[in-house]
Amino acid sequence: TKEAAHHARAGTSARYRPQWRDLYRNHKKETKQLTHAATHPFERAVFVYTQRERLGNGKPLTFRQMVNLIIKPDRLLKRVEAIQARERRGLARAEKIERKQVTDRLWQRYESAIGKIKERQKQERFGVVAEREAQLRTIVTFELAKESLIAERAAANDPVRQFDKAVNTRRPGQMAEV
Repeated sequence: TKEAAHHARAGTSARYRPQWRDLYRNHKKETKQLTHAATHPFERAVFVYTQRERLGNGKPLTFRQMVNLIIKPDRLLKRVEAIQARERRGLARAEKIERKQVTDRLWQRYESAIGKIKERQKQERFGVVAEREAQLRTIVTFELAKESLIAERAAANDPVRQFDKAVNTRRPGQMAEV
């Protein structure tokens, strides 16, 4: 199961590898564009206007926010880096969730299979014990019968017991209370 879980995690990583490659490629291209190509305010204005929803975390930027990012390129670069980090965390979270789901399913199957095996072994163990007890109950030898009869007679003929039965006027529950 450990090997299967490791293989499943590796398969999940392999499925996400192209997405990671594209994400890093796009981030590198975007950062390069901002640092080298978008040195002029008009180029930054085009970038900010085309990316206004992404830069505003899902809501379009206001005119004041766009002007602030256009005028200050270092602030724009920091905002883009923060967005890129958030995108990387989102992709990592999605991959981690998928890995966990796959491995959880494998471990649940393993635990149910082990539970079945344990139950079967328990039944086999109790079957062997019950079979042995049944075999012991059926074996009655002459010596065993003779010893059990002698023990019963000795208990019935024991004078101390007979005296206790005759003298003891208390009911059994009273002895427990005393």
